[in-house]
Amino acid sequence: MTSIQRISLQSEHYPKLLKAIYDPPPRLMAKGCWPDWEERFWVAIVGARKATKWGLTQAKKISKNLAACHCGIVSGLAYGIDSAAHAACVEADGVTWGVLGSGIDNIYPSRNKTLAEAMTKKGGYLSEFPLGSQPYPSHFIQRNRIISGLSHAVIIVEAAIHSGSLVTARYALEQGREVFVVVPPEEHVTYEGNKKLLEEGATPYESAEQILEEIKNWKTGTGHASRPSAPPQTRVPLAADLLSSAPLIQFLKRPTSLDQLVSKTKKLPQELLAELLQLETEGFIKKSPGPLWQSL
Repeated sequence: MTSIQRISLQSEHYPKLLKAIYDPPPRLMAKGCWPDWEERFWVAIVGARKATKWGLTQAKKISKNLAACHCGIVSGLAYGIDSAAHAACVEADGVTWGVLGSGIDNIYPSRNKTLAEAMTKKGGYLSEFPLGSQPYPSHFIQRNRIISGLSHAVIIVEAAIHSGSLVTARYALEQGREVFVVVPPEEHVTYEGNKKLLEEGATPYESAEQILEEIKNWKTGTGHASRPSAPPQTRVPLAADLLSSAPLIQFLKRPTSLDQLVSKTKKLPQELLAELLQLETEGFIKKSPGPLWQSL
């Protein structure tokens, strides 16, 4: 059985892409074949847990095509799109890593334990949370910054308007990654997140070759993917849509965690994080390790 590895932020084996984000995890716990993260391009494939047949088919096709191009696949090991992308990469004899919202000794959902073990043949799974950590809702939102942070590009396959995938997209834009969105087959509530991102300037996904070209441009300092952060017109404007009658900032007079905000506001974690990101971008609040947020 593959042993557990601990990789600190100071380690030479810590992924350089992840180290460069605003708030990299101080330590990663991993199980699998820890790679040289510099030897290949990494692409995140994310989307709905309750995915449609169309979405699952797209995720599998994209994952296999990218694996054939020697790209590594990153996702969240959740039901739906994540699982389809991981499984397809394994089937293609590729390398894929899952980022957990729990301790790596507590795989969630438990039904994915077999898939997670199969991933360790060439890749594996990791977490910033200590061993024994439970899969709290806020953990899944928090881990999304790692999914995008490990990747050169992010592909949104299928997302509803309040999907956690939109939070991943927002993180990706803040981190200067290119966001690609699969064009949905029809107008439907299941794909409203896709439509929203495309309207706000995300790049329509076309092919694995397109992804490779954009990543090469990013690495050489040319093209869209080289931008340090997304310009205002391409940011995902979720906060304005999700703000309720009670301003969130009133709860941030002292350092406050996402779990505490969930308890105080009774809102969904993904809604709160979207608001927090917007308030931080506009200079109303600051973020400190923890992560904790506080008004300025």
